[in-house]
Amino acid sequence: MLLNMQSDAALRALRPARARQGGSAEQAKGGRGEYRIPRGGAFRLVSCPNYLGEILEWAGFALATGGAVHASAFAVFTACILGSRAVCPERPPSHTRAARSRRRRRRRAS
Repeated sequence: MLLNMQSDAALRALRPARARQGGSAEQAKGGRGEYRIPRGGAFRLVSCPNYLGEILEWAGFALATGGAVHASAFAVFTACILGSRAVCPERPPSHTRAARSRRRRRRRAS
């Protein structure tokens, strides 16, 4: 839990002040997109410590329940889903509507 809280605080600190007060990040930047990389803490060791924290929390829950089937299955599925998102965090899933429409446009253009 502490790992999650620290990494979330580090990610929130990267957002502009106006976005932290309720506005969108795009409004706070004046419409310009900006990508900032967090430094320090668990970010020195892994790229997505908030995902690692979630995986560890659910694995601990599965162990605390004595390895109950449902809790263990949830921990495994959480690890699979968050692990895949941690590998490519900036790439949207290929099954989104926007990704499908981009693929269709590329096919038509060629």
